[in-house]
Amino acid sequence: MDVGEKRLRIVRLLSSSKDELIRLYRSSSVATVLKLLSEMSRLSEGHVKGCDSALLPVEELKQFPVRGSNSIECRPEEALRSDGFVVAAYDSSTYYPSPHFGLNIAIVSVGFWCQDYAMASVYSDMYPRLFTSLPRRRREVIAKIGEAEALDVLMERLSIDEGGRKIMLLDEALNLSYTLALSQELRREVVSLMKEILNKVIRAGFAPAGVFYTRAQDLANSLRILGVLSESDGVTDKSVMNWWLNPMARSPVFKVYSRPLLEGNLSIMCFYLKVGEGNVLRVEFPEECLDQVNDIHLAALCQSFLGNGYPLALERAHELAVLTREDRQVIEMEIARLLGVASLEELISRKEVAKRWPVV
Repeated sequence: MDVGEKRLRIVRLLSSSKDELIRLYRSSSVATVLKLLSEMSRLSEGHVKGCDSALLPVEELKQFPVRGSNSIECRPEEALRSDGFVVAAYDSSTYYPSPHFGLNIAIVSVGFWCQDYAMASVYSDMYPRLFTSLPRRRREVIAKIGEAEALDVLMERLSIDEGGRKIMLLDEALNLSYTLALSQELRREVVSLMKEILNKVIRAGFAPAGVFYTRAQDLANSLRILGVLSESDGVTDKSVMNWWLNPMARSPVFKVYSRPLLEGNLSIMCFYLKVGEGNVLRVEFPEECLDQVNDIHLAALCQSFLGNGYPLALERAHELAVLTREDRQVIEMEIARLLGVASLEELISRKEVAKRWPVV
């Protein structure tokens, strides 16, 4: 079978499922959204107990406009400068070879970017860490260990004035729902390391905030427990907030309820931010930073305008951290050179050789 035939079969599959795709796309009807918003006030922690993921309202159920003027979209950098913001971000990327590679190693690359808007200064850096002879099952733990160590080094190199409004953006790193797929022991280890990272950031004077896109149905999960929605309702938080919020406004703050957070005794808050039509971000932060929610709102919004819809600081940190396919090839070739191996093929399985250099 050639590539064209394979793609044709997939297109036919999608065409035959057109009605179902339309149903999913339109699931956030006005009636459903209004039902969600009107029933949220009934929720309590007792209702969501035992649920893997849900949201509990902390503020009044209304939308909150951004602090400042409507010119923020046109002059986001000026808004950050006038309020004395320092916005930083870090991101990580991990080289973790497949079982077809002869060495059990990992390399964690952490990218860090920071701009002091009052001083008009930018600092960027990256920090790589090599791990050797570690069990493959600890992949998520290895990434967090690398991030924690990198922050110690990178924050020490950072030179900024005391005071000001300091925000550290972390993309989805703060959201720990993915750890539900791990064993309870590993999940607790990851959550413990995340708490360590948050403490480092807060001690440095920054408010940590995870900013990311999600298809989460946490609002719907909460209301399914109340019997307001059925299991077949596929409404997402993003679709609800896109309909409800005005551009630049945020939702009320919610407490994130999830098993990993409960087990790790970690209290996380969140809100949804509508940057523009169809562009809705979820923003998570520790409860200790609840009094800084308006600063987090303004910083995340301005950064999104600067980054053409997604926070510029996170884009820059990602660029510094990411290990591309070419980077990974360099890593493997350098390992082969250091080991005195004549050919990279000696370090990988025959199956991997066939995948990389197939018989023509």
